[in-house]
This record gives sequence, C-alpha cells and structure tokens, in this order.
Amino acid sequence: MRRQMDVNSDMGESFGNWVMGNDAALFTFVTTANVACGFHAGDPVTLVRTVRLAKQNGVVVGAHPGLPDLLGFGRRAMKISAEDAYAYVVYQVGALQATLATEGMRLHHVKPHGAFYSVLKTDDELAEAVAEAIMQLSPEPMLYWPAPTDSALPRAVRKRGGRVVGEIYVDLEYAPDGSLVTASDDGRVAYWDPSTGKPGRAFEIRPPQPDPDLFTGAVAAAVPSPDGSTLAVVTYDFARSQELIALDARSGDTLWDGAVPDRMNSAVAWSPDGRLIATGGWQSGKLNLWDSATGRRTAEPVTANAGWVVSIDFAWNGSLVVTAGTDGTVRLFDTNTLEQVGANIPADDNVWASAAVTPGDEMLVLSQTAHAWRWNLDPVRWARQACLVANRTLTRSEWRAFLPGWDYAPSCGS
Repeated sequence: MRRQMDVNSDMGESFGNWVMGNDAALFTFVTTANVACGFHAGDPVTLVRTVRLAKQNGVVVGAHPGLPDLLGFGRRAMKISAEDAYAYVVYQVGALQATLATEGMRLHHVKPHGAFYSVLKTDDELAEAVAEAIMQLSPEPMLYWPAPTDSALPRAVRKRGGRVVGEIYVDLEYAPDGSLVTASDDGRVAYWDPSTGKPGRAFEIRPPQPDPDLFTGAVAAAVPSPDGSTLAVVTYDFARSQELIALDARSGDTLWDGAVPDRMNSAVAWSPDGRLIATGGWQSGKLNLWDSATGRRTAEPVTANAGWVVSIDFAWNGSLVVTAGTDGTVRLFDTNTLEQVGANIPADDNVWASAAVTPGDEMLVLSQTAHAWRWNLDPVRWARQACLVANRTLTRSEWRAFLPGWDYAPSCGS
C-alpha cells in the first residue's frame, strides 16, 4: 500500500501592508493550509486572497483561530472564560466559512494557534467549549493537533465523535515515544511531553559557562536513535573542534565520547537500523560515518558539499546516504564504502538546499528560494532528475561528474 503525506502549513498571516511569508510560492508545495482568521493575524483582504490562492492550487483549507492579540501574534497568554473561547472560535471560523463559500469551498479542519492552543492542551473547561463550537460549525468536524493527541481538546473532540489528526514537525527531533528532544546552548538536552508542553528528563552535557558568547560546550544537536535507547549529541566550542557523544537515553550516562565530526554545527542522522551515525560538516563540507556502538569511523571522510552540509538522511533500507548543502547540490553515497553514487547539477539559483527521504524512497528537496523537487533515489533515474533541475541537457563533462561510470545518455531535451 502506498503511503500519502499531508504537508500542512499556516497561511494568511499577513496584516495590511505587513507581509508574513511567501504564501503564493508555498501554496504550490502543501496539501492543507491553516488560515488565520483575523484575531492573531490576517485581515479581510488577506483572508479572501488566501482562500483564492488555496483554490487555485487545489489546497484544502482549515481555520487557524487564535486569541485576540495582533500585537503579540497570538502568542501571549490571556485569561478567558469558556464563553469567550466558544465565541472566539465561532466568530473566526464563521468568517473563514463565509469566505470559502464565495469560492465554492468547504471548511476542512480547525487548528488552534499559539497561546490559544497552549491553554487548550490542559484546560478542560475551555476545551469542552471549543470542541462544542467545532462540532456545531462543521458537518464533518476535524481537529488538527500536534502528536501525540492525548490532551484536553483532542479528548473533548473525540468524545463528541469528531476526528483528530495528529501532526509532526519535520524540523524537530522526536523520540520513538513521541517526546520532543531539544538541545540548548546552556549545555542541556531535554525531553518534552508535546501534549502538555511540560519537560521530562533532562541531562546536563556541559556545565553552563560564565561567558555565553563563547558557548563553550554548548549542545548543537541531540538526535535519538531509531529505537530511542541512545542519544547522539554534538557539542561545539568556538575555540576548539566539536565533539560527538553517545548517551544512554534513560540514564544520561556517556556510552562513548571524543569523536570529532567538524569545527561547528554538524548535521546528524541515524541509519534506520541504528548501527551508524552520520555527521556532516558545516565548515569542511565532509561526510563522516561512525559506528554507533564504539564511536569509531567506518570509512574515511568524503567531501559531501563545496560549502556546508545542511542536511543528511538515509534511504529507508539504509543502503544510501543523502546529503544536501549550501552549494545547491544533493549527493548520494554508498553507506558501506562512502563512494559517491551521484550528485545533482546545482539548481539555477545555486543556493543552499535541504533534502529529506520520504516513505517509498522518494526524496523531497527544498531550496532557499522556496523551490522544491521530488526525486526518486534510484541512481539510474538521477540523470533525468538532474536535467529537470538544470532545465537543460547535461554536457558530457557534467554527466561524468554527475554519474561517473555510466554511459552518456541524456534523457531530457534542450
């Protein structure tokens, strides 16, 4: 069975002459949108324009109601009653529904914003009022909510027969139990319960430093292993090289340390089976593979980017490592040998790119200029994909650099 992915984003958060984000470009890459309804962001003209953009791009629309706090972008806490909460949702969702009706569209879901979301995680009285509003406003009520969804509002919606869709955020690290894992410049790694926003266990990797500008020993990244048993932690120090450390995720005990991935801010990824840790250099552009049990390199480092390595990921079977970076290229490497399988021709804008492998070994690549490409990891198909990015036929020399050892057979026209 082929999996489908819903790519969701907040939209319509401009206000008057103040522009928030590039909605027109982003709409081409998402499948659902949470549209601001005027309390925390948005205005009547922005609302109409956003709905029309959604229709033009085939994107379904949900409401993104917030607290009445334009100056604070809906992120400041307010003491409100259940009557307030109910009315805020009816008022905002109603405005969006009227706008959708003018375009022949229907409301898809509701997703509370900012501080409104935060209070609805734990306040049962407010959650009951908001759930009642959601149920009355939609014939097929649906709530979008960050996973896991065992908190006050999702429970209240389910109790009334509504549907709850759990979301994950691709730019955050999650443990297998759904906990968020954060790394901070005070030298700590912490686990957080996303349903309550409360911290769980935390480990001090390095003691806080008196001079915060140096960030000596601060934690640059903390990434859980696929089974959640181990944390790969990278510290950085402006005066020295970084250090890669493996921690027991339950006790915080150091399993091994001392590996040096790069000068600073290395990207980190685990192989699907948990045997390998990959790091990519932000100064050297090197790709390293480390044995997760011992901390030893499994192969000599290779150049993965002419600039900085922005992202690292693995094919789902672990056979390939995918890197992307500031020179705009995405490159494939054999996991066993670190020999390069191929590299794309930089996109026309030649700016940094980030790549993530999705189910089915497809790859989603995003550039700094909001361009996106969906690629297949099959090396045989990389020539076709490179032509699409370069928007021209590859020369023989480019082909040799791109797919060394492959016969020249350009597959897209001029």
